[in-house]
Amino acid sequence: MAGQVQWPWLDGQANVPGIVEKICPESHISQNQWQPGWNQVYWQTDYDYISDYECVFNYPINVADNIGLYGRGIWDNLQADKQQGTHVPITNLAHFTSPANAEKIIENGGFRGGMKKINEDAQGNDITAKFSWWSPILTGERDKNQVRRTLGAAIQPFLGQYDDQDNLQNQFATSDAFTPNPRRYGSRYFQYSINELFEYYENMYSIHDELQFKIMGTFGYKVEIMHAVLVCSQADGDGRFGAYPPVLKPEEDVNNEAVVTRDGDGNWIWKPQATGTEITRLQAHWQYYPMYRRWENVAFAFHIPDEWGNDLQNETFMAVPNLRDHLHVLPRRSTAEKMKEKR
Repeated sequence: MAGQVQWPWLDGQANVPGIVEKICPESHISQNQWQPGWNQVYWQTDYDYISDYECVFNYPINVADNIGLYGRGIWDNLQADKQQGTHVPITNLAHFTSPANAEKIIENGGFRGGMKKINEDAQGNDITAKFSWWSPILTGERDKNQVRRTLGAAIQPFLGQYDDQDNLQNQFATSDAFTPNPRRYGSRYFQYSINELFEYYENMYSIHDELQFKIMGTFGYKVEIMHAVLVCSQADGDGRFGAYPPVLKPEEDVNNEAVVTRDGDGNWIWKPQATGTEITRLQAHWQYYPMYRRWENVAFAFHIPDEWGNDLQNETFMAVPNLRDHLHVLPRRSTAEKMKEKR
C-alpha cells in the first residue's frame, strides 16, 4: 500500500525479560533515517529519536516556521553542521559486569560471552552466535566537553536574550553512553585500549587472520538506539558473516552518513546524533512535550567461534591478560541522577 511504513525490524531477544528489542540487521539506522512510526512497537511512544542539533526546537520540527523565525541561512547552516556531525574518538573499550561476574572472569582468564540473536534466515529461523560485548568508555570530561562545545557552537546563532547557553548545551553528553549507570550495566568494568583488545582477540586464532569489522546492525529499545559493530576473523567475515557490510573508512563516507568509521591507521570515530535524554529547549520554543528522547550507543561484538574450546570444560572464551589490573569500579550515581532514572 502506498505510503505505508515499511518495517525493517525483526523481533530481538533482550537479555532482560519483558524488554522489547528490535533488530535491523546489516545496517546502522541513523537519526535522519528514523521513522516516527517505528516508535509504536515499544510500550511507550514518548521517546522519539531526536537529534542533538534539533532537540532545542519544538517537535515535530516545523522547518518553515523555523526558517521564518531565524532565516534560511542560519537554518541551513545548522543542517550542514548536523550533516557533518559530532565526532567522538574511540580509544578505549569497556566490558561492564557485576562484582561476582568480574571475579569469575578473572578466575577464568577471559570472557565467555553469550549467545545473541542477530538475524533471521529466509525461513524466519533465528540466527544466533556467541559474542563478548564491549562499549567505548567516555566518562572523561574531555569527551563530554568536546561534544558540548561542538553542539553549543551549532545552536549559538539561535539563542535569544533570555536563553542560557550553558544550560542548553549541558543537556548533551549526559546519556548512559557517557555516564554509565551501575544499576543498568553493573558496577564493575574491564577497560583496555581498543587496539590492544583487538590484538588480544587476534592472537586467539592459531593461524594469523586479519580481523574484519562489520556493521552488525541496529538494536532498538524504548529509550536507546544501539549500533553494533561486529569484530570477527577474515574467514568468518568472508563466510558466515559475509552479508554484513564493512565499517567504512572516513574517505568512503562521502555523504557523512556512517555512524562509525575506522581509518587506515586504525583510528575509530563515533558520530552520535543523540547524546542525551531529557530535553531543554530555547525560550522561543515553549512546547513542553516531548520531555525525553532516545539516546544512542555503540557496541563492539567480538565473535567467539565454537572452535575456541580452550578450557577444561571445553567452553569457548576470549582470553585477555592482566585482568585484575584492568578492573575498575563505576562510581555511584548522585541523588539527582537517581531521581532522573525514576522518571
